[in-house]
Amino acid sequence: MKKGNESKPKTSSPSAFLAFWSSLPGILTGVAALITAIVGLYLALAPRESRRTDANEMPTPYVTPTAATSPGNCFEQEFAKVYPLEVGSGGQGIESKDGALRIKLAENRVAIGALRLKFYRAGDYFELEQVVDGQCRPVEGLRNLSRQSPVDTNNKPKNWDTLQIPLGRHEYSLRLGCDGGNCSADFQKL
Repeated sequence: MKKGNESKPKTSSPSAFLAFWSSLPGILTGVAALITAIVGLYLALAPRESRRTDANEMPTPYVTPTAATSPGNCFEQEFAKVYPLEVGSGGQGIESKDGALRIKLAENRVAIGALRLKFYRAGDYFELEQVVDGQCRPVEGLRNLSRQSPVDTNNKPKNWDTLQIPLGRHEYSLRLGCDGGNCSADFQKL
């Protein structure tokens, strides 16, 4: 004997699939999947430095001068607490204390050089005190691309000038500027 309540077995069809995606639960599911994909892609591709959530975690870019540095240990002594400026990172803020700046230059999170300099507001220029490569050797042959001149005691970089720095087998540009007490730098590979 057959029961009158028996139903036919359910089969999936294209119309049932489309009906789900056009319903409110389907739309919410699609939006959630899209948001998850965008956030996952951002986290996978964003530089590690931009993922910091606590500004207090960042080391201060200014380090109090220590005893005289010898070749090979300048990064451990003088630039240890300096937050690196990564190639291609765009304009980044640099902390200045009384015009004194320390900048550690990095490519692919590897230190390739460092600068110690002072900004003089009165003359609107920078005085380079130390420029070293990744092995703490002095760097020679710096040029001021903005003024097409070598950087030396007679040709000091002005505010917002771009320097050309030879580090290893590559050339890099570093644009420096200070406005009030806020300084920033843009570091690029040429």
